[in-house]
Amino acid sequence: MNIIEIIKAAAYGALGVCAASLLFWLIIIPIKEHEARKGYVIEARATAAEAKAAELQRQLTAGQLVISSYQEIAKNDRARDEKVAADTETRIADYEKRLQTAGRSCLLDPDDIRMLQSQ
Repeated sequence: MNIIEIIKAAAYGALGVCAASLLFWLIIIPIKEHEARKGYVIEARATAAEAKAAELQRQLTAGQLVISSYQEIAKNDRARDEKVAADTETRIADYEKRLQTAGRSCLLDPDDIRMLQSQ
């Protein structure tokens, strides 16, 4: 063999290695990276969907808590209003009894009493 043929063979070998490396870096690596990105995107979407569902559940739970709190407040307000109305009626009845016992009378009718209570 001639030295030129050995140099040519080495050059062709080096060229083959360079071509294989170029093929690997320009085609194989991007394909693998693309597949990895696709998997990451799917995983990221799944994670985002789970987070969104958890947030919606948290908001729903918070809303239910607020509703039950307001219902309790409304129930307590109604009970207080009923108690105030009952106490007022009791005071009016007691006052009318005292007037009758003293031989006096109250010339106010229920409409007058309602008008006075509203003021």
